[in-house]
Amino acid sequence: MDNDYNIRYTKSALVEELALLERHYRDGSWRDCTCIPEKHLPTIAGLSSEMIMFVKPDKEKQFYEELADWARAKRLAIEDGAIFEESHEDHISHALAKCLKSNSPDKCKALINEEKESV
Repeated sequence: MDNDYNIRYTKSALVEELALLERHYRDGSWRDCTCIPEKHLPTIAGLSSEMIMFVKPDKEKQFYEELADWARAKRLAIEDGAIFEESHEDHISHALAKCLKSNSPDKCKALINEEKESV
């Protein structure tokens, strides 16, 4: 497989996971399911870590490192019993998915940093 395919596939999978995360926050199902810390956040972290190997500009590598760190920190916070406001979580995951679709990682950096500070 070529690198362009890997980037498209992995980015698409990231957008799907972020969309699922957003849906759970939007419909309130995050309160009753364990799939966010057990499935979605580890998948986001793993896919982001893979993207680091595929992208060339350091700026993009840094973005995916930060996205992986955000997902790991969010998972640990949830496992430690933190409860988050759905509207804020919905906004963050939606904005991250939108940034990934636009292929503009610079726009997402502030969102991730903002979220890290709130965890």
